[in-house]
Amino acid sequence: MKVLSFLLGFAIIILFVTPVSAAVTWESYSDPERTIACDLFDTYGNPVYMKAEGLPGASKPYKCKFYDGDGYLIQVEDGYSDAQSVFVAMVLPQNFPDSTPGEWTAELYKVQPKEALVATDTFQVTENAVPEFPTIIAGIMVGLTCGIIYLKKRSKCQSKHI
Repeated sequence: MKVLSFLLGFAIIILFVTPVSAAVTWESYSDPERTIACDLFDTYGNPVYMKAEGLPGASKPYKCKFYDGDGYLIQVEDGYSDAQSVFVAMVLPQNFPDSTPGEWTAELYKVQPKEALVATDTFQVTENAVPEFPTIIAGIMVGLTCGIIYLKKRSKCQSKHI
């Protein structure tokens, strides 16, 4: 009976005294306030906002690694968790025109004492959010070429009327 009482008392102490660590949440959002969770980014110019909550301790160093649809590392963002143990990061898909649309990944790492993966989140980035860089350059080049041709023709016409 004494053993049973001891074990029951020990179990109660473990249940109520041992701190329960909160689960870390790592989500993608479509707004800078990080209130609208979103896993589909299909508009040019819209950033992907990330937020981690429930991290163990405030003011700890973290690192976020963003990977494109082919799994290539495209951006690394270093920072610290705030007083509420929240870490935020952001990536703007349009800044990486050579990246591949599809399922992108954001990995959250704790940095100290050694780098270790804390959480992973995936989200979809469409072709609309990642413009093809050669298309933009081609459009600029066509516009410049047309402008140069127009100016040359105009100068030839004006020289004939003098």
